[in-house]
Amino acid sequence: MSPVLAPLSRFLAARAVRQQRSSTLWSPTHWGAGMDTNGGLEVDGVNVANLVTEHGSPLMAVSRSKLRADAKRFLSAIDATLPDSTAAYSYKTNCTPGVLKELHEAGFAAEIISPYELWVAETLGVAGDRIIVNGVNKSRDFVAHAVKLNVRSINIDEPEEVEIISQATRSTSTRARVSLRLRLNPSSHFGLDVTSGEADQVAGEIANRPDIFDFQGLHFHLLADNDDPRLHIKYQAMALDFARRIEEKHGLTTKLLNVGSGFTIPTMKVMSRVEYGLQRLLQVPCDPPAPEAGLPIENYIRRLADALKAYCADHEMPVPHVVFEPGRAITSQSHLLLTKVHAIKANTMGPEIAMTDAGKILTSYPCDYEYHQMFVANRMKTAPDHVYNLMGRLCTSADWLAKYRCLPKLHRGDVIAIMDAGAYFTSYASNFAFPRPKIVMLEDGNVRTLRERETYEHLTAMDGIPADG
Repeated sequence: MSPVLAPLSRFLAARAVRQQRSSTLWSPTHWGAGMDTNGGLEVDGVNVANLVTEHGSPLMAVSRSKLRADAKRFLSAIDATLPDSTAAYSYKTNCTPGVLKELHEAGFAAEIISPYELWVAETLGVAGDRIIVNGVNKSRDFVAHAVKLNVRSINIDEPEEVEIISQATRSTSTRARVSLRLRLNPSSHFGLDVTSGEADQVAGEIANRPDIFDFQGLHFHLLADNDDPRLHIKYQAMALDFARRIEEKHGLTTKLLNVGSGFTIPTMKVMSRVEYGLQRLLQVPCDPPAPEAGLPIENYIRRLADALKAYCADHEMPVPHVVFEPGRAITSQSHLLLTKVHAIKANTMGPEIAMTDAGKILTSYPCDYEYHQMFVANRMKTAPDHVYNLMGRLCTSADWLAKYRCLPKLHRGDVIAIMDAGAYFTSYASNFAFPRPKIVMLEDGNVRTLRERETYEHLTAMDGIPADG
């Protein structure tokens, strides 16, 4: 770092640490957790610090009660305002089969982006009409299998997919149920551009081939970590404007409106561009979120639903079947990543360094661009009065967990719990030099394995290792 910028970095970092100390995130009740009599972090009746002794570190732990509660809360929120709607969980957010099984049993459909995810949904017994197919670069084989399953909708992302889907239907006797993914923001690279006429052209091709395509509706997804429904309502209105246009011009009725997701989590936040820039340039952490200031999901969905009904009433059109594609809003808070402290090192250039066995390259990539609360799980009653740079286990300075993080004084053997680890942590996990972690589910004091820790044999199972001689 430039000597000119160093004083500014220290000033901003000190401010960020003060914000961390005064944050209301120090209460584990935000995640439905608590403390046991020994001052340990307790989740679903289990002292999570003790888990690493039996199951190793790092370790992903899932609270079944919190997972089910968050799933039920979201479904209740949409049922209260749009009872004829569907919530399809975003598989890319967390594709752990044991977690997905719980969500499907709770009432969620599946939103998938790849042949692998489609295979997982099929293996879990999800019916075709409960599957939404998204994604880019869809192959003919992928589409053909989706058509064979008669999935609820294949969302067309680019004009070339019209011909790919057309060719895929030749091997089946089923029409392809399709929707158009709209690019409503020119800065996005997903979907069909509305302003250039691209989306309108594809709509015309769909309308001219009713023997192949069964038009369902429209899809858009432009938001991430959004707590302001006004932006979502704006995009929704733009999609409905397009729906009216293609019905008048091409006779296509929008029966299904997929409004995507992007709902915020009160205990975690995605950094703004400014915050991310300061972190990269000056190693300054962003301020923690204020959970009490967030908009409850019930209020968000109610405002989105009210705007939809008002638009449809004003333009004398029926309210379409709405599909939501939540991801982090369902699984984020139920997961925590546990990592052990292996060493504490002095640092003349900044905070002390705590060496852990987690880091963004292996297990916690979202910590690169998100703020996640962290606890010392074995000493929850100790005040956070020290500042550390938390590093990972790889021999690269890029493998860090958090910079300028306020925590209790750390000792070798302490267990750090990284909260809100249920969105993209397992999806992005890497087996660079080390096997990926085990995943366990907690419930009523019991521990159940969802995924075993990878073995060396698993990592090399697809390799042709030459025999000796």
